[in-house]
Amino acid sequence: MILLISNEFDVSTDEVIDWLNFYKADYIRLNKEDIIKKISIIISNESSSFKINTDDKSIDSGLIDSFWYRKNGIKIKRKRYDNYRYVTNRLKKFITLI
Repeated sequence: MILLISNEFDVSTDEVIDWLNFYKADYIRLNKEDIIKKISIIISNESSSFKINTDDKSIDSGLIDSFWYRKNGIKIKRKRYDNYRYVTNRLKKFITLI
């Protein structure tokens, strides 16, 4: 699968998608306007992977063969944690378990 990263109104990306559709290529488009609901990252000594979920898409890095990046980027809104020290300690414990 090809991951296309662009913005919603990019005409060049639309033209690339027309070409991919013509050749029946497997792809998924992620726009900077898409609201990312969840990102899961798995890191180990042997491998690493991620999953990105939006309202209507689920992207698994294990299925991506290549990607195409065009214009801008992906905006990720972070949650604000009131208890930063608690979250940091939990993250440190998680990392030591890997």
